[in-house]
Amino acid sequence: YTKGQSLTFSPMFSPLTSVLDYYANLFIATELDTWDYLGGDSYFVKSDKITNSGRASNYSRGWENRKKKSTKLKETIELRKKSSLPIIADENSITSKDIPNIENAFDGINIKLMKCGSIEEGKRMIYLARKHDMKIMLGCMVESSIGITAAAQLAGEVDAVDLDGNLLIDNDPYSGVKVKDGRLVLPKGHGLGLSLISNEEDLL
Repeated sequence: YTKGQSLTFSPMFSPLTSVLDYYANLFIATELDTWDYLGGDSYFVKSDKITNSGRASNYSRGWENRKKKSTKLKETIELRKKSSLPIIADENSITSKDIPNIENAFDGINIKLMKCGSIEEGKRMIYLARKHDMKIMLGCMVESSIGITAAAQLAGEVDAVDLDGNLLIDNDPYSGVKVKDGRLVLPKGHGLGLSLISNEEDLL
């Protein structure tokens, strides 16, 4: 690309304009699917054809992942319309930036603090998910009470909670949030309220 160069649509593959065409078709497809069953199918086909051209070109880098995205997102949209159970995005909703692209394919998102990076980003994801009328659950990895207690701070703002990663390890050096009668009980104290388990100090 040369600065000042005009960008003109062409059915022939172009390393720059075809990227724009791909995302434009993907966006239109997901929007049309909200109005009619498989209403955006023809646009998914167009985006898929662009990925095929990209993969076969001299600029193939990145097109393999775009191929998977256009195909799998379409399949998820079809599954959502047939399923009586809510479809929750996991790997498709790592950060808040992912949410606008998946709102029509999923009923909700799964937030993992270890992946989104912070409580602040978790709150941003909650805000955007509510804006797009999506359900929200809190998930986790196998991790210590530090991460689980941090995630638990957001529990009152979501629809479902699955924070048991610290219960799956026997060498957790900290004591934090507890599960009592199926409910999360936050620790008292400053900050996250964590306390070091004295006999586990050697684990640090």
